[in-house]
Amino acid sequence: DIVLDTDCRLVEFRTGQAVIAIRHSAVKTEWPRVHSRQLTASNMVPVVAPHLMSTPCHDPSDLLKFPLLHEESRDLWQNWLAAAGVTESIQKGTVFTDGGLVLQAALQGEGIALMDDFFVRQHLADGRLIQPFEHSIPHGAYWLVARNLNHLPDTAAAFVQWIVKLLDGVETANQC
Repeated sequence: DIVLDTDCRLVEFRTGQAVIAIRHSAVKTEWPRVHSRQLTASNMVPVVAPHLMSTPCHDPSDLLKFPLLHEESRDLWQNWLAAAGVTESIQKGTVFTDGGLVLQAALQGEGIALMDDFFVRQHLADGRLIQPFEHSIPHGAYWLVARNLNHLPDTAAAFVQWIVKLLDGVETANQC
């Protein structure tokens, strides 16, 4: 059985309960006392419900006419806009503490979200969201971590094989 525990705190693997974990980091690539393996890079893209954007935007600065949805702070949007050539500072938009809440708000048409492209691929493919600009910014990666990735219990090793194969399939499909 798999137990999914979504917690912002780092699993230390001391209690014997957790065997492996998935961590996201914008900058770190390794942590003390654990082995890590990159699963997938994280790239942030703007997404919006189609009904909210009835006319297409022609310039990234046009996005500032809409409510912007933020996860944890306004920094990511500020970085995306700067990379897209927009110099205006952002001082507005709802800030959520969880990316899942940001995604739900975007799907409901409450504003434009900056989301990890991995998590919105299916929504984009199904037309529930649109991506008004192809521009993305890197935002670290997702990492598989364990005390020792080479010495996992059979069930954990099977999970690692499954998730790596799953993610490799997603990456391959997106390159076609």
